[in-house]
Amino acid sequence: MKCTKGEIKSKLEVASFLISVLAIILSIMSFTYTIYKDKTDSRELLNVISSQNGQNEIIKYNMAGGSRGQGVVSGITYSVIVSNNSKQRVSIVTYDVQQCVGERRIYYNNMVESVKDGQGQTVLFPISLDAGEAILLKFEVNTLIPSSVNTLVMEKFGTEAEITYEELQRYLGQYSRDIFGNEIEYTEYGDDTFLIKMEECEFPLYGLQLITSKGNVFETYLSRGFID
Repeated sequence: MKCTKGEIKSKLEVASFLISVLAIILSIMSFTYTIYKDKTDSRELLNVISSQNGQNEIIKYNMAGGSRGQGVVSGITYSVIVSNNSKQRVSIVTYDVQQCVGERRIYYNNMVESVKDGQGQTVLFPISLDAGEAILLKFEVNTLIPSSVNTLVMEKFGTEAEITYEELQRYLGQYSRDIFGNEIEYTEYGDDTFLIKMEECEFPLYGLQLITSKGNVFETYLSRGFID
């Protein structure tokens, strides 16, 4: 059975309409994917990992810097590795560190003494990381020590002192305490070495926030008992 010219024309018009609809659908899908891809490509992705902690060889003690009978020790360090997993450069404009006490977060003056990189150079914000780039940041936190420890330190070293961490810990070990107030078992040996044992311990916990130029916030924790 042959189709008339009118039927052929009608079928061609239907086919043309369907092709147009399909083209519109594909165009919408392409546009939607482009928007999604652009948003994905522009999304900031920073991975912030607590890596290690330690202390400077020489630490500073200040009785006047504390409150409620507490003293302040500077030289305790916490390191994080910051990796840019984005597809673009990310600018970190500033940071915020607060001590976590139960459900509260507290801040005190001069909480962070310095921020340095892996080569020991002072880091000045803002800092920029290219896509795939990583940096080690070492935060030197001025640490509040409990009043029980502060009293012992003040009796030995006065209201201000620059001493080695080892000297301070040896002294506190005689009173079965560490610098953070934990009860320890302290043993000295004839070769001028010592051993510290503790069954239970509690260390200061700090919340670290890195804030980007787009206002995004990336967080981790700093503590001698916390490593990712």
